[in-house]
Amino acid sequence: MNPDVLMQQGENGECSAYSYSDIIHPNRSVVKCFSPFISINFAPSVPRSSVCSDESGENRAESCISFLLFPECCATLFLHPIQGDFTDHMKQHRIRDYLMMTAGTVLMTVGVYFFKIPNGFSTGGVSGIGTLLGKITPYSPATWISVLNVALLILGFAVLGRSTGVRTVYCSLLFSGLTQALEWLVPLDSPLTDQPFLELAYAMILTAFGSALIFHSQASSGGTDIVALILKKYTSLNVGTALLCVDFLIAVCAFFVFDVKTGLFSLAGLFAKAFLVDSVIENLNVCKYFVVVTTRTYADEISSFILTSLGHGATVEYGQGAFTHEDKVILHTVCRRSEAPSLQRRIKELDPSAFIIITTSSEIIGRGFRGSL
Repeated sequence: MNPDVLMQQGENGECSAYSYSDIIHPNRSVVKCFSPFISINFAPSVPRSSVCSDESGENRAESCISFLLFPECCATLFLHPIQGDFTDHMKQHRIRDYLMMTAGTVLMTVGVYFFKIPNGFSTGGVSGIGTLLGKITPYSPATWISVLNVALLILGFAVLGRSTGVRTVYCSLLFSGLTQALEWLVPLDSPLTDQPFLELAYAMILTAFGSALIFHSQASSGGTDIVALILKKYTSLNVGTALLCVDFLIAVCAFFVFDVKTGLFSLAGLFAKAFLVDSVIENLNVCKYFVVVTTRTYADEISSFILTSLGHGATVEYGQGAFTHEDKVILHTVCRRSEAPSLQRRIKELDPSAFIIITTSSEIIGRGFRGSL
């Protein structure tokens, strides 16, 4: 990190940065930073020069960092959480995740019950095992799915402990319950159409979207995911390889339990689903990274819009135009794809001559984005 920049948490927890010269205002004895989680109060008795100047009186970035290391010498640093805002944010985040997990589980259940099971598509997972066992035993696939999910959850807690996770338990039991309910409410004894390729497409699209929503919420549907985690624990296989091996074995069994055509459809569905899940997850995570080159006149207003209206943080840098030699302010921020048009529009309203660089990324990791609370 640049030594003359102070990193901060923004309203939703994203990292922001402000120049020390912005925070330590020469005409104010006490200045607070713009974060609901952190405030910094500079001691009224400490002149700005003692913090940001060296012995000769010249400003030095290295001197500015000293108040973090030795706050008793030049400043008083207070870190205090605003419990109400932080708790509300956590609740909203948790509610959103559970709504997304529920929607994903419903989509996955519809794809499995209406399209995979009637056609015998065994594309891996507990639903694939249930479909195979439903063919060779007197019990229905839905019954086997419920029994296997519960058994694997118990095995997961016994072998993996608490790492099995509450969210995985929720999705696994919800999937089992919905599949069993559909079997009672809408009994099926044959495929919906006579077009297996069409039904395979719907089966893969629905289950892929459902799985992506669940994974995006930092959860899983349990089942063979637990088997993969157990294999990872006791072998040198990573989770992805272990899961592929388990699902591939299930798909191959369709050749023997059903017929060659069903087996081929099952293998095709297995690989198609893997690509679809990755594609959907990347699109769910897409964010826009903005680099805005503007002037000091408009930088504060643009930053204020980012902080207050979008609820994200921003990093401020100072530069100079190579051709004009004019002083410039460079703002860095990240927002969600849906927020990008309003930010771009607001920047152009405030500063029509602003230079804006917008790039797309699906790997933004930090508070307020992926890997947050």
